[in-house]
Amino acid sequence: MTFRPLLLFLVAALSACASHPAIIAAEAGRMPDPRGYWLVAAQPERSRVEAALAAKLETSGFSADEKASLIVQVSLSEPPAKTGLALDQSVELQWLLPPTRSKSKRTRRLVVTMTDSATGKEIYRAYGSEVFREKKSDDGEALQTSVFALIP
Repeated sequence: MTFRPLLLFLVAALSACASHPAIIAAEAGRMPDPRGYWLVAAQPERSRVEAALAAKLETSGFSADEKASLIVQVSLSEPPAKTGLALDQSVELQWLLPPTRSKSKRTRRLVVTMTDSATGKEIYRAYGSEVFREKKSDDGEALQTSVFALIP
């Protein structure tokens, strides 16, 4: 009796699960020392992510100031589904990359940037992405926690 086919199946199944982590978070640049900052909001009212970021920064020693030298921006986005790439359709449609309209797996991205207002140079960036299922979505709470954990 051999268990080799079963073992290969289990290894393949586990590697498939491990190859697509749910959340990936990283940072680039050096986090600036606490000082005054201006959080650029997308709307007149702050979103829940912008409000959470402001609270995190103020807990870390930063202070809100409209004339601060540090500009902070945050964006939470869900890119549209894959559109696909096809060859010339003169003979027969041939997909190089098939489109998908699947709503079962989607991607969400969160980016926080800190820019020097005098030079326009980006100083720091914390970012992350997650693959999620719409039915089991937490509206980005876990992604937000992972990215904000990078900010000391």
